[in-house]
This record gives sequence, structure tokens and C-alpha cells, in this order.
Amino acid sequence: MLARTTTLATLFVGLVVCGTSRSQQAPRAVEFSADRTEMIRRGERFLKRYTGAVVIRFGHGEWLTADEATYDSDGRNISIAGSVVMEDSGRILRADRVQYLFRDNPRAGGHPLVVLLGRVALIDNARRLNADRAEYRSHADSLAAFGNVVAKDSSRTVTADTLLLKADGNRFVAMGRVVLEDTVENVTVRAGYYSFDGADSIGVIARGPTLARGAGDTAVTVRADSMILNVTGRKGSAWGTVRIEKGQMAAECDSLALDDNQGTIALFGRPHAVQKRQDDSTSTVDHLWGDRMVLELEQSKITRILVDGSARTSSARSDSRGGSGPERWATGSKMVFHVKNDEVREVVVWGQARSRYEPDFEDAQESGTNEAAGDTIRVTFRDGKPVRVRLTGGVHGLYVQNTAHRTDTAPYAVAPDERRGG
Repeated sequence: MLARTTTLATLFVGLVVCGTSRSQQAPRAVEFSADRTEMIRRGERFLKRYTGAVVIRFGHGEWLTADEATYDSDGRNISIAGSVVMEDSGRILRADRVQYLFRDNPRAGGHPLVVLLGRVALIDNARRLNADRAEYRSHADSLAAFGNVVAKDSSRTVTADTLLLKADGNRFVAMGRVVLEDTVENVTVRAGYYSFDGADSIGVIARGPTLARGAGDTAVTVRADSMILNVTGRKGSAWGTVRIEKGQMAAECDSLALDDNQGTIALFGRPHAVQKRQDDSTSTVDHLWGDRMVLELEQSKITRILVDGSARTSSARSDSRGGSGPERWATGSKMVFHVKNDEVREVVVWGQARSRYEPDFEDAQESGTNEAAGDTIRVTFRDGKPVRVRLTGGVHGLYVQNTAHRTDTAPYAVAPDERRGG
């Protein structure tokens, strides 16, 4: 049995309004028009097929155009194909094929469901999204996108395997190989999971996240088990096995707190920081420990490092032949490092402060080993070398002359400023 018409055909089908109970449901008209209409039989069911300039109107502000459509009244669905374009209250959706499931279709879950397949795109005033496949629910203003997902707004780009978008509240969840790039904040996030709620501007990042901010020598990278970012408040935290890297410096800790307003990064849980320096003939590795560290930054550059609780720093240097270098360390209950242009200019140690300094290879023939203790030790540096040491409160020191230039090698006490580094 086959019915055909070569003129524009219009069919009104009585449907129900989504989101109401059956007793409250009111008829909803769906209008079809096309260049050609035919009735086809599939088993015991009759379907109506529309081809050429197909237009389907679902109600005020919601319509769809395509090359062809097949309406299955018994199956409660419409199969639509060929350059499909759907508009819903100003939002545009595109796909190669669309399956429209009416609310009483068993797969729809009680509300109309639009399944988009092949080169999916969503465009509205706030964003643009592309994917291989998507499911759109107009009543909830939500979209689930799958496969090669790319979503963009004015400053952010998110790529993922899966993205669940709640457009009315600017909320989304991205999963699987997630990459978020923020051009305004100059931030890139990589993770297995990222959720964002526009109501409070909170982002939750999990499954091995990495956050990188800045570029080149000023770039800061944070890795952790989980992170939370407050975009509006310009704050964030990370926990688990946390690692932060900046240039040749790396630090590990149990948790981290970032405050962009104050320009600080605080590390907790017995943090340990390492910095490596290399020149033509020697390499140096500096270590820093404490119960807590606070990095103060200006324009992504470290200006000060505060270390609280069982603070300790050490430096190990070796030459190109693999020889062991001089021994240098300091301990105290608190330390502050003043930094300029990535170089330490001054170190202040408080609370049972102790230090030991051995000269560099090139200075070993003219200098000796210096140990000092006091309530406070303040060391000023120039070009990476100490040029002035000041001690206060219960001061005592020990200086040992290098044996190459002194036959009397017994140690003797000196005033703090008697020898360089003393």
C-alpha cells in the first residue's frame, strides 16, 4: 500500500506537552512539510516518509529542517537524515542524522529525547560545541556529547571524550582525556575528570590532573590526585601526591593551597623542594624541607619562600669528574628566602639556627669550613655566593682553615664576621 503526493504535505499529530503528568498533559501539534510524501509499510506497521526540503515544527521556537524524515507513529519516533538543522529557542543544533524520540517512547525516559549522530554541532550565544554523537533534552536544557568533544566559549576551550552540559546554569562535566585551556588566565588543565558549576565558579578536577599556568621560564605546573579551583575567587587547592614544578625547581607535598589574590602557593605535609643548577664544569642540587612552605609570587616569579617547622636546607655540588662537592646546610625552626630574578639574595634563619659552609672548588685553596649557631642567622648572597653573615643571640662559631695552606689544623672559634661566610 503506497500513497504519494508531489505537493507540500502537512501532517498534524496530537502529542503531549513534556514535563506534566498524564492528567495535565495538553495536546501538542507537530507539523511536517516536504516536497514529497509517501506511506510505506514495514512489517505490520505503516510509516510516513518525507523527502526534499523537510521542515518539522514542534511548537513555538522549536523546528527542524533536513533532506528526509520517516515518522513512525507506533514506534513514537522520527528518523531524520541529511544536513539536519534544529533550532530550539535560538539554540542551533546540527548533525548528519537525528533520531527524535517522543516522550512516551520507552527509550526517552518520560521526556522528548533528540539523538544526534555524525558531525554534531551546538551553537548558542554562550558557546559552540562539536562531537561525534550527542543526546539533547530541551525540557532540561541539557546535552550529553560523546566522541572527540570540543566545546568553546569566549575564553575557554574544553576537549574530552564525553561532556555533559547543563546550559541554563553554565554547568558541565567532562570525562576521559580532558584538556581545558583558558586564554585569559593562561591556564591549561589536563585530567580524566573535570566538573564546573557556573553558580559558584567551582571546578573539581580528578583522575590524575595536571595544571599548567604561564609559559616558558615563568610557567608553573602542578600535578596531584585531585584539585579544586575557585575561578571567581582566584583560589585553588590540590591534595594527594602533589608535585609542583617551576623551571629547575620541583617540590612535593601532601596538599597545596593557591591564592592568586595574595600571590601565594602554600605547601603542607612535610614539603620537600629541590632546585638544580648547572654550569660548564659543575652541577648543584639544593634541597629544602619543612612542615610548611609558602611561595610568594609577583607576575609568576617567586619573590620569597617561607619555611615553618623543622626547616632545613642543604646544597650538594659536584664537578664534571664526578667528585663530591662542598658540604653546606642550615637548620632552624623557621627560614625565609628572599629571591630576585630567580636568584636567592638573602636567607634568614630563626630558632636554634645552625649552619655549615664549605667553600667552592675554586676557593678551596684560600678558604676554610665555617660552622655557626645562634638565635638568628642572616646570610646575604651575591652571584650565588655568601658575601655577609650576621648572627644574633647566643652566637658561637667554628672555623677550620683549609689544610693546603695551614699546618695548624686545629679548629678555633672566630667572630662571625672574621672570615667570609663566618
